Amino acid sequence: MSKIVINIDRTLDPVGVWTRVMCLLLTAYAFFGGSLSLIGWIADVPRLTDWGNHGISTLPNTALAVMAAAAALASLWRGFNLTGRIFGLVVTMIGLVSVFQIATGIHLTPLNTFLMFERNWGQGGSIAPGQIGTPGAISFTLIGLSIVLISLTSRQTLLHTSKGSRLVGVGLALTTLGISALSITGYLFGAAALYTLPQLTVIAFQTATFVFALSMAIVLSVSNVGPMRLFLEDSSAGSMVRRVVPAIIIVPILVGLVRLAGERAGLYDLAFGTAAQTLIEITFLLSLLWWVGRTVNREERRAELHQLEARESDLELRHMADAMPQVVWIADAQGNVTYYNRRVDEFGGSENRVVDPFKWRPEIYPDDREPTEQAWRSALATAETYSHEHRLLMADGSYRWHLSRAIPVRGADGDVQKWYGTATDINEIKVLEEIEAAERKLDEARTSLLARLGDLIATNDDPGALMSAVSQAVCSTMSTRRCMFTEIDVDAGTETVHGDYYRGRESFTGERPIGEAEITLAEMRSGKTIVTHDSAQDERTASSYEKIYKGVGEQAYIAVPLIRGGKLVAAFRVGADEPRDWSEAEARTIESIAERAWLAVDRLRSEAALRESEKQLRQAKRDLERRVAERTKELGSANAALLQEIDERRSSETKRIDLLHRLVSSQEFERRRIARDIHDQLGQRLTALRLKIASLRQAAIGNADFEPRVERLQEIAEKLDSEVSFLAWELRPTALDDLGFVQAIGEYVREWSKHVEIDAEFHAADLAGARLDRETETHLYRITQEALNNTAKHAGAEHVAVLLERREGSVVLVIEDNGKGFNPEALIHATDSSGGGLGLIGMNERAALVHGELEIESSIGNGTTIYVRVPYSV
Repeated sequence: MSKIVINIDRTLDPVGVWTRVMCLLLTAYAFFGGSLSLIGWIADVPRLTDWGNHGISTLPNTALAVMAAAAALASLWRGFNLTGRIFGLVVTMIGLVSVFQIATGIHLTPLNTFLMFERNWGQGGSIAPGQIGTPGAISFTLIGLSIVLISLTSRQTLLHTSKGSRLVGVGLALTTLGISALSITGYLFGAAALYTLPQLTVIAFQTATFVFALSMAIVLSVSNVGPMRLFLEDSSAGSMVRRVVPAIIIVPILVGLVRLAGERAGLYDLAFGTAAQTLIEITFLLSLLWWVGRTVNREERRAELHQLEARESDLELRHMADAMPQVVWIADAQGNVTYYNRRVDEFGGSENRVVDPFKWRPEIYPDDREPTEQAWRSALATAETYSHEHRLLMADGSYRWHLSRAIPVRGADGDVQKWYGTATDINEIKVLEEIEAAERKLDEARTSLLARLGDLIATNDDPGALMSAVSQAVCSTMSTRRCMFTEIDVDAGTETVHGDYYRGRESFTGERPIGEAEITLAEMRSGKTIVTHDSAQDERTASSYEKIYKGVGEQAYIAVPLIRGGKLVAAFRVGADEPRDWSEAEARTIESIAERAWLAVDRLRSEAALRESEKQLRQAKRDLERRVAERTKELGSANAALLQEIDERRSSETKRIDLLHRLVSSQEFERRRIARDIHDQLGQRLTALRLKIASLRQAAIGNADFEPRVERLQEIAEKLDSEVSFLAWELRPTALDDLGFVQAIGEYVREWSKHVEIDAEFHAADLAGARLDRETETHLYRITQEALNNTAKHAGAEHVAVLLERREGSVVLVIEDNGKGFNPEALIHATDSSGGGLGLIGMNERAALVHGELEIESSIGNGTTIYVRVPYSV
């Protein structure tokens, strides 16, 4: 398997502790050796510049070149490529200056001797004072160039060029390694010809060792090109080379030294000397052969162990991949898949794996196939990470969304060797995204529909027309086929459609048998909304599908029951002509629309009935007067007629009370709507007006004529905003619905006191957490509101107390003030055009509507106390 380069920004790639230690030691030797040589010149100690006492010294510029080369290598290992390149250029320039002088014969003595410190020693073998010899000049020029070339390897955009530069750099280092090895060998064996060039120059022993150390460090550093690739390879061949190469170098040297020692002792003139040399060479060669054999054998065993471990590791990885919830796959550089884990058995077409484990290919949804192939081709062409979402065929025939990703794995040369990929099931995420999108769309439609509903209620005064308009609006917004309001007479088994919308068909209005299955009708009578996604399959409607639903084309529907007085009186139906998966939000939206629309219908009918009742009452009065005049003389008949009229009046009163109930309910609904509209529309506009006036006031600062007017205008706007806010809150506080009468009235008393600037207090006894029925709470709240408003308008009071307490079987409300008081009887029976007493009559009627009693205690100058008692049971 090709080696994967993890970080190609790092120029040098030493492999193994041995390589790193050797590079460090060789570089440290060169740096400190060069420093020691330079110190010898500075301190005038010749022995530090000529370690072997051969009469040839290391020159100061040579020492500087050695130190610069060592610093360059250290910088490259730390990743400072630019710094290493600069030091490499310094080494190159030092070498090139000497090469120029040697080639041209022009001696730049001032440049050569500026660090000579006017010493009269150290010039042995030099052509000119301070000039580096030919071997040294060539070596440092090549070493500097080699460092510069290998420093270019961090340029990822020129990867192949960088590889070539590393090869050239290693080649130059091998050249200088050969030059220094010849010189060192010459010094060891006393062969001066190996370290001198006749008539030219010589190279110092320690300079040769510095060049050798630097060259070897360069070769060791670049581990993935040239001879070091084999030398550091983790194989039997690499291990053998690492052991044999030092022996090949050391053994001949030792044999040569033995040979020289024998010659100096005169042993080779004797048979014993020749035999001894032969035995020594045989011993060296046999030892080398035995050592190499053991090495190869050990490496083969290690390789077998590694192969076994690799197979076990591969098997473990495959088991782990099979346990993963994703599809795991591997492809070659051309994109051909070479491995799949067992997860593909869950996909369509996996039966092909029986013939060929890697023959399987995913079946992509037709609409996703071309984008997927294009994305994969693009990833192969650019060698960038592949990531794409698409639908894949599963074994059960369904398509599920998956996220497929793959990353390229590169070799040492930067080329893609293979691809590692996964396919993760993201179907639930995609479905959730689709649901969220549908819900957002539904929210927008619901907001639009509710806004239209308010307009429809405001512009239609005929119940049938209102029901038809609402039905059409719902069908249009929710893309359904049929919407209608039906009034249901469960006892008679009939339903009547007064207003509907049936897209593509004629209106469905009229009376007919109830079009609902018995099971769903029973659920509707209990107040449960009916939701069917497929009437033909729903167990509640399947048996009645052919008889009831198929004929009207209602395949799926939502039916919202409208309950009044605990009885099913009507329903709002929304139907589709094909199966439909209604959402919870859709059902809640239709319920809200049905309730609001039917409240409006009730209000319109109540108002119409009230007008008709008043008309009948007026007619009855006229008839009564006429009959009394006609039958004055017939007392017996008149008494009978009078009793009949009394009964009629009682009946009319009962109807009036019933109509009053409806009218009050409609009035409370309108109060809530008007309060909400005032808060949402007029309140926002007043706030915007205040901000504009504040901005205008800032602009008017300094204008003596205009600024007071703007200030007055701002006061008026703030007062108007406060009045409107109080009006909206007074119409229908949210606390009454959310928290109940006890907390709502307490809050109202405090706000009223603040608004009218009259001291007021509120006390509640034995009612913690108690709730009355909604109608009773509303009437008690309105009585309190009317009483306090009368106090503010007429009483001239300075203090008001409101008490609410629970007594046996009842709740008592007491409202008391210290105002000027009045004559209750006179005010109640007042008939002046100002309408005085109508407020007290309204409070009395509200108390009667909840079977309560209202008493008023008041006299001129002694304030007023109002008692309200209503039934209450836990």
